[in-house]
Amino acid sequence: MKKLLQTVIILLFSINYAQTVFLDDFGTSATPTAANDYGRKTSPYVPANSFTYGTSKANSTSYDVTNINNSYYAVVAPEFIYSGVLPGYYFWTFATPMTTPFEGANRYAEDHTAGDVNGAVLAVNASTVNRAFYERNFSFTANGYYEVSFWMYVVNPTTQTRLSIKDPVSGVELGGVSTGSIGSQAANWQEYKLNFRAPAGTCFNTVAKLSLQNVFPGGSGNDYYIDDIKVTRLTAAPTATDFTFVCPTNSVATDTDGDGIPDYADLDDDNDGILDTAENFCETEGTPYAYSDTFGTGTATTSDATHVVGHNYIAVNPSDGNYTISRSLSQTVYYTQTNINGNKDAGNPIIGEGSTDGRFLIINVAANYANQTLYRANNIAVTTGKKYRFRIDMAGLAENAAQVPNLRIAIKDASGQTLAFADSNNIGMANDDLWRRLSMTFVATNSTVNLEIINLQPLGNAGNDLGLDNILCVH
Repeated sequence: MKKLLQTVIILLFSINYAQTVFLDDFGTSATPTAANDYGRKTSPYVPANSFTYGTSKANSTSYDVTNINNSYYAVVAPEFIYSGVLPGYYFWTFATPMTTPFEGANRYAEDHTAGDVNGAVLAVNASTVNRAFYERNFSFTANGYYEVSFWMYVVNPTTQTRLSIKDPVSGVELGGVSTGSIGSQAANWQEYKLNFRAPAGTCFNTVAKLSLQNVFPGGSGNDYYIDDIKVTRLTAAPTATDFTFVCPTNSVATDTDGDGIPDYADLDDDNDGILDTAENFCETEGTPYAYSDTFGTGTATTSDATHVVGHNYIAVNPSDGNYTISRSLSQTVYYTQTNINGNKDAGNPIIGEGSTDGRFLIINVAANYANQTLYRANNIAVTTGKKYRFRIDMAGLAENAAQVPNLRIAIKDASGQTLAFADSNNIGMANDDLWRRLSMTFVATNSTVNLEIINLQPLGNAGNDLGLDNILCVH
């Protein structure tokens, strides 16, 4: 076999890793039968407009499809590819396999992942230049250093791939590097890795897209396996950095663990094995709180000039630009009450178990107050390297009004740089007096942080009357 002329992006050595953002090893393949598509499966991270799934002969009579020909892909164990093909020219092993279930010595390679049985790979047959074969969103921390690595087995040269960081909505490249041309068939799996840096400034959006693309023109050859794609946040600056990407300009829902499911819909959004329903029960996890504001109980109203920003205190029925801290029953107009919800505050830890005696922050948000802070808590003591969860409970009080509250909860450092944030536009907010929970997680990189709750609703003359409760931080 020819020796591989390996072009390495960069080989860097980092001693410690703070956090695996995501690892995709593509799992395993079932023993091939017609019922399971001969062990093949799709990947949610292969763009549908770039590559088409190469289903097996159980579902197609096309040679190109079943043989994973040009512009097709499949997630499958290499030893099972031939099981699902239609007769014809075969190019995924040395010679046409002759034994069942086609696991003979003539296969090129098993998957790269150690210790699995019938491990799957992403089998890619590339042809069109600048087509992405794998794209996945991930959350980043400002000024953080990251390493991305993937393993590649070139079945039929020549090929060339590019790793890019993209804006998650527009697809505009924010930074990237190329492997260079790989002109020889593989003798074994080869690892490619590089380091990049997240922007040091404040980014409006802290979600970016990792993209792996084919950049070699033509479909003669250009066939390969990909395995063990990994993104890791580094604890310290590496010896060298390939690029620093610029801030994405388009916002998407935060996906903390990079599994393709946004945090608001993910039952375990940080992939730590603890369901978010358990982590949100803050009384049983990590008490005492790093920060807590539940606004107390009782009939009396009160003010909070320390934390409420840009609004004035009016004890009862605050109008536009004003606020109060009160139980619902101490107010007399619907847009300052949770009357549809039985005049209850938000329960803690169980949001639906509020009481009529509980007070909450009522803000009649000022007009023309978009992208400005409503509530701020400074100098919250945290421990560097620990993971924290901030959460708030919020309700839209202007029953059935058109302008629905939309908030951002942001964690910032002393200089005002945003470290992490989450927006409420994906939690189903409505002007219906019902409490909904907005939460986020982050790993502390400083000994103190500031919490801000920011108004994102640009209008306020027909709604945007807001209840806030249970502003909490726990690790």
